[in-house]
Amino acid sequence: MVWTAFIYFLILFASGGEQVKHYEMPETSSVDTVICHTHYCLQYSEPHEQARWVAYEFTINELPLTAERATSFRTDPLISTISADNDDYAGSGYDKGHLAPSRDMAFDPIAQQESFYLSNVSPQLPGFNRGIWRGLEFKVRKWVEQYERVFVITGPVLRDGLPYIGENKVSVPEFYFKAVLVCNDTICKTAGFIIPNAEGLGNTYSKYAVSVDSLENLLQLNLFYLLDDDLENISESELDYGFWQLIKPE
Repeated sequence: MVWTAFIYFLILFASGGEQVKHYEMPETSSVDTVICHTHYCLQYSEPHEQARWVAYEFTINELPLTAERATSFRTDPLISTISADNDDYAGSGYDKGHLAPSRDMAFDPIAQQESFYLSNVSPQLPGFNRGIWRGLEFKVRKWVEQYERVFVITGPVLRDGLPYIGENKVSVPEFYFKAVLVCNDTICKTAGFIIPNAEGLGNTYSKYAVSVDSLENLLQLNLFYLLDDDLENISESELDYGFWQLIKPE
């Protein structure tokens, strides 16, 4: 079943009669198709055969690792069009790099299995996937430990003319992004990252940190748009290196 973002929000806001702000969802138009699984949603890009973005809320209660890690990738049953398959990646030299990390879904067996849908992966160089990207994922879990709730939007930077792999022509992005938000009764902070899909970057994700405003300009997406306008304008225009424990460039 495929839901538009509008239907998704109607269901979420109806929970218990309370209006729950699901800040992780970017703004979408009426023609955008948003697919929601147990613990994450995505907007699928058919021309690129991967998600344009993946969004999820991550809380401290979801940190315990109780589910057994899935071992195989498979096509997403909710993608109605022809999508990427395992053969596209075979012999390509690229990892099936998770967008929403499987480890972030390890609190629930179903969520863990769904993180291995090919709609949630993208062609990443091995050194990128197992290096700087993994390091940033680990940092997000540290922020969850510290702030108890983090909203995450992540994905590839897609454009026309990218190289591709496989018979289904899965685009190989040059860059990946991640946007994170902590917002509670006392504080509201955002951070963005734009990281090249390259080998040998080490664990230098601080070097690629940007304001969310800058990230939005690149992606042409309105991230965290459910924030109060004043909060959105202030939090997205600045990057607080101290709050995020990032190394500020000289």
